[in-house]
Amino acid sequence: MAACGSLGVLSCFRGCWGLCQARAFGHLSLRIRRQDFQAESFGLTSKRRDFEERLARLDNPRVRDLAWSVLGPGLCSDRDATWGSHVFTDERMNALLGDVTDELQRLESDPKLERWLQAHARSQSQLVGHYYESLLHFAFAELGQITVATYSEPIPKERPSEQGEGKAQVRRFRPPLKSSAGVDFFCNVRRATFAPGGQLQVDFQLKRGRSQDDPPPPECVLHVDGEARRMASHAMSVGNAMDGHAIFNDVTAGCTMNFTYAPSFSQVSLELPKYKGPVQGEVDYVLWPDRGTARFLHIEAAVKFYLAAKDDVQEWDDFIAPNPVDILGKKLRRMLSHQLPMGQTEHIRNLLAGLSKSAAPQISSSLWMNGRLFFHARGSLAALAELPSLAPGWHERIQMLSPDLEVGWWCFLRELEAVLPERLFYLVLRKPYWLAPLRGSGARHVDHGALRSRGQLLRDAKSWRSFQYGLGFS
Repeated sequence: MAACGSLGVLSCFRGCWGLCQARAFGHLSLRIRRQDFQAESFGLTSKRRDFEERLARLDNPRVRDLAWSVLGPGLCSDRDATWGSHVFTDERMNALLGDVTDELQRLESDPKLERWLQAHARSQSQLVGHYYESLLHFAFAELGQITVATYSEPIPKERPSEQGEGKAQVRRFRPPLKSSAGVDFFCNVRRATFAPGGQLQVDFQLKRGRSQDDPPPPECVLHVDGEARRMASHAMSVGNAMDGHAIFNDVTAGCTMNFTYAPSFSQVSLELPKYKGPVQGEVDYVLWPDRGTARFLHIEAAVKFYLAAKDDVQEWDDFIAPNPVDILGKKLRRMLSHQLPMGQTEHIRNLLAGLSKSAAPQISSSLWMNGRLFFHARGSLAALAELPSLAPGWHERIQMLSPDLEVGWWCFLRELEAVLPERLFYLVLRKPYWLAPLRGSGARHVDHGALRSRGQLLRDAKSWRSFQYGLGFS
């Protein structure tokens, strides 16, 4: 299988839109590499060429997707006076992860990445974005050996009563966690609160079972990563001697914690359930590159595949998804103006204060966006000279658009037969494996099944009812 250029096919069927992408094409008398295709049609920068050469050294599909997700040049550049400083460039990503060349080569035969993806629920989703986020998480935690302070963290809508408290309810249990001393007494844990400086407050409520005796006094113990810690202090409610709280010092939110009210009571795990109440947003990743400081890096990540709605593109709004109401410019503005500020909310600040034992953690927020943009092909891909080409420096008209981005062609379904060259074989790509260009040999691909002839693809395309990706091989 020889990978070459990119082609998207857009169709309309009962109000639904479908997209097929062919990233490789050729002719028995004319073979064209992907790099040559992009260089001929859009210009290939030295940075993009260098990355393509690095990617060519990898064969494992998961490892190639991993490399594409974190090492390839993204869609955005930092050359914008207003938002450029908030773009996480590939140079910054390389500096964060360090040289991972040898580790990527080891992963070619090491099942470590496969095991990681199987163990993380989000990577089991068929959504391309969830798969992409799981690869990023692996890159941060395993390739870069960076502490992931939190990820996919929902930001609760602030209630007036909670503003200014200086605390974050990072463990709220509904229904409460239940512990017992046989059938005599029960202890319900309702919430665990981190305070600046590394203190953890566990609120509990005692209930009688069969016993009519006075409840046992609190001898609370917190097992932190297996190590037992006794409480620093406790207090019982003035109005109800069965309610109270215990305080523990030097506790970080990332630890595994089990709470015991007294020796005769069973343990309860204080694992964090995902917040399910009203939210104002969600934070993708907060990284802690240097645990000797209170400096954190908040990264909002996205992977986008969009089509140019016109030939003479001038702005981000000129790129649309297969659903034409989904506009790339609108998505980008929301990420910059709404998602990035989520990293500066009181909820995140208090969470990180508990982790770092600092009353004033420093948080910088950046956007990391990968993907591809497609332009309308109005002729056969077998003859590159017949296709419209973009003027040199076309991307400079669009603020923040990277000159090193990955691009391709799209066409309408009715144009597909005229656009596809003869003597090609194709794959229809299955979710979520749409990231790195494919490599392989033989008549089948491990992720996407059997190759199809041009005629088979054209017949199958008539029944497409949803978003599809396809790939062609010479």
